[in-house]
Amino acid sequence: KLDFYIGLERIVFNDIVENPIGLLLDEHLLRKCQEILSHSVFTKLKNYLDNDMTQSLPEFGHTNHSFIWYCCRHSIQHLLANGNLDEAQILLVNESFVRLRLQNTGLLRGTFQHCRDCAKLTICLMKRFDSWRSNELQTADEHNNGISGYSLFPMEEYENKELKSSGAPDILAWKECYFKVLCIISTILREKAGEAFSKRLAEGAYENNTTEYNSRHIKEEIGEAFQIVGESIGDIDSDTYRIEELENYEEALQLKTEAFGGDQNNASIADTLYAMGCHHQRFNHISFAQKCYEQALRIYKLTLGYEHFSVARVLHNIGIMYAYKDERDIAMKCFKKSLSIRISASELGDADLSVADSLCWMGKIHRENEELFDARECFMVAHKTKSAILGTHHPECADVLHNIGVVCDDLNLHPQSLSCYSQALAIRRANVTDVYDVTGMNEVCETLNCIATVYRTTGERQKALQFYQQSLKRRVRIVSAVISDKDQISTLLRTYEDVISLLKLEVSESNEKSDMLGQIGKLLLEMGKLYDNRLRKLSKAMLYY
Repeated sequence: KLDFYIGLERIVFNDIVENPIGLLLDEHLLRKCQEILSHSVFTKLKNYLDNDMTQSLPEFGHTNHSFIWYCCRHSIQHLLANGNLDEAQILLVNESFVRLRLQNTGLLRGTFQHCRDCAKLTICLMKRFDSWRSNELQTADEHNNGISGYSLFPMEEYENKELKSSGAPDILAWKECYFKVLCIISTILREKAGEAFSKRLAEGAYENNTTEYNSRHIKEEIGEAFQIVGESIGDIDSDTYRIEELENYEEALQLKTEAFGGDQNNASIADTLYAMGCHHQRFNHISFAQKCYEQALRIYKLTLGYEHFSVARVLHNIGIMYAYKDERDIAMKCFKKSLSIRISASELGDADLSVADSLCWMGKIHRENEELFDARECFMVAHKTKSAILGTHHPECADVLHNIGVVCDDLNLHPQSLSCYSQALAIRRANVTDVYDVTGMNEVCETLNCIATVYRTTGERQKALQFYQQSLKRRVRIVSAVISDKDQISTLLRTYEDVISLLKLEVSESNEKSDMLGQIGKLLLEMGKLYDNRLRKLSKAMLYY
């Protein structure tokens, strides 16, 4: 059941009454609603919480109930929609508000809403941080005369105090707060689970079927809520808080096990086992992951049938696990079975994204087995599916095109590989948000390097050099946007080496040797600076100096 609520302040209501002709609920009006509601609701709710929730609010009716009901569901939504991120954070970390929300919306729904809103705030803060970083780096570039217009070290101009004063969102501080909020929710859930247990003990001899049902229902609901908290902790930072994530899954499993009593073959229990399997798989605890997946798979088959999507989902993950263990035959069997179920279970048939995901993994295994034509076929079908669903210019389509290009290179089909790389490059360039979009730029560079390698293989050194140099400029930009990523620096150094090796070949055939030697010297100097200033390897830097 879906609930949809609209709140209108009097000033907006009056605008509607006064201007009824041709009035539509357009974006401007909706933004105005959000702006007024975010200010009004936050102010009144904050006062209510600050007064230990004893304040009377007659403007919302005979009781506070309608106000509380509305705020618990929609206050954060209004604040985020209006860009009031600080106010949203104040409410989300307020324990009184968390308790109020879970009390008025239910433990499961309240937990889901609060975790969802925290995740939305994280996304908003990350967008704000990306925008800030882009502006700061652009300013740094304007004050630096970097090599070829790019500075390797623009971020080093800014001290911590300057970063804070310039309005940079503190993402790490928020993630710590986010984790503390999730711990508050876990504490509340444990309290409610204890209360339910105590109540059942108190009723003891008077227990009837209704009491038994209520007790089991509460345990199941709290168990589901614990699982949501565990998944949210994993989304924050699965490495730092791995213990707490697993503890929530274990509590979820225990409560669900108690709720269903003798009937342990329940899909809800399988859902938690699947989540635990994903957790163990992320940390390469293969034996634990396999045990969880096998239990979940058995329950899903018994309760939902052998051809259910949940069965396909588990088989897909088991296939990934075996692929990383290099047990490719078992992995392929899992992917093929998962693919078969997904095609038959989906109303879309083979026009389903999960089908394309299975095909991509099968393509990778075929390539590793040197079954190159089968690999290309899998990737091509996956690309057709993703293009039909996501659109031809979606980043995932570029990823598959890039993989097709790699397989065509393996087959020495260089014209076809160049065609695929060129299409992938166009899509990736179009999806780069700005010159400091590290992820997007990195993908563009990956494809540029592949195109350069094809030209190098076919003996077209000038074209190869052109694409390597394009990649080099962008990789310098990437390194300028990350302060301590050694992998990015290593990739940049390899790109320098590719450019230098081609320039050395060109020197022997060029009439302008001094210019080319000057370019090589300049690049060697840049490499020395990277080893010296970034990697702190002075002896290595001296070799390049």
